[in-house]
Amino acid sequence: IRSGMIDVARAYVPLEYVEEITKYFAWFKLNEIHLHINDTGSDGIGYFRLESDVPGLTSDEHYTKAEYREYQKRMLEYGVEVVTEIDTPAHSLAITKVFPETALADEPENVDQLDLSKTDTISLMEGLWKEYLDGAEPVFAEGGTVHIGMDEYFGNAQDYKAYMQRLISLVTESGRSVRMWGSLSLI
Repeated sequence: IRSGMIDVARAYVPLEYVEEITKYFAWFKLNEIHLHINDTGSDGIGYFRLESDVPGLTSDEHYTKAEYREYQKRMLEYGVEVVTEIDTPAHSLAITKVFPETALADEPENVDQLDLSKTDTISLMEGLWKEYLDGAEPVFAEGGTVHIGMDEYFGNAQDYKAYMQRLISLVTESGRSVRMWGSLSLI
């Protein structure tokens, strides 16, 4: 794997330019581009850069599902796989702002963290992932790799491990491979 990551969450990059960058990846023999699509910007706003059916989640500047599907297909023609990251359970301010009941706490350090002890939080996240993995025309390329985040979480270790296993099962059952950061900040 020869890869690079672009954090389009914190600093939006139009898809046309991302595609141009991806073609340069291919020129320099990189075979993967990793797009980090959700996080908190330096302005303190949570961004989610991929169109979603979840009301209020999609940022103003975002990629539509249709254009994202086509982008992934075109890049495979250049030999570059697009690995999309939905970073949870931390870095989830875009989600906790729409669903404040899913936040680990309302303290500044934890407001972007999901409370994994709540079944509603888990159900919400499973639904979000299925939106991109399932259906007649899934958004994430079939048979590819997706990134589930899993870094810098401050919550309960057992809840974290159970959530991680659930996401891994969800992704692998869809026929895709899992990539993750995997760090639990406080136990």
